[in-house]
Amino acid sequence: MSKITKAFEYVDLGKYKEAEALYQELLNDELNDKDYESVLNGVGYLYAFTERYDDAIDVYEQLLARASTDEDKAIAYHQIGMVYRMRHDVDNAKRYFGYELDIIKDKDDNDLFVSANFYEFAEVYKIEGELQKAVEMGYGALDHALRTDDHVAIGCAHRVLADCFNEQDQSSVAKFHYEHSLESFKAADDAAAIMDLNDTIDSMS
Repeated sequence: MSKITKAFEYVDLGKYKEAEALYQELLNDELNDKDYESVLNGVGYLYAFTERYDDAIDVYEQLLARASTDEDKAIAYHQIGMVYRMRHDVDNAKRYFGYELDIIKDKDDNDLFVSANFYEFAEVYKIEGELQKAVEMGYGALDHALRTDDHVAIGCAHRVLADCFNEQDQSSVAKFHYEHSLESFKAADDAAAIMDLNDTIDSMS
């Protein structure tokens, strides 16, 4: 297993100190451009999930500055938007997801990218309490996700829909989507999502 893969694994397992130490080692190594950018992406993810939002944005802006293709720019915009969404800065989140959508909307084979973008818009609208808009974007995310074989994308779309219906006290529809989300995350072998969804479904019983 490469150091980069190991660092990502540490983050997924919640071993943030180990991940950060390994990323610091990697940043001191002589890396090719692709590996360096992969490390930057991992560091940004680590910072985001440890709520070091300003640091995460700085790292993703470095990735944006290095982006040489539209696809690379779209990915960087998405990551920056995600961090703003996580800190509930909805205006900046929507701005960066809008930049991303402008790039990806007319691309071929874009279903996975569009699904992720619509999912993030759904999450932002949910934060704002605009639940009808969130549901519309959630169904859009699900529609595009189902055209792919990406279980995580399908699971995320079902989950945001479930959250929205749960907030509207439509428990039967919410449970339907939570259960389908759980099936998808089981297929993706995402232990953290599986545990969280099992707890949520159990609490509805």
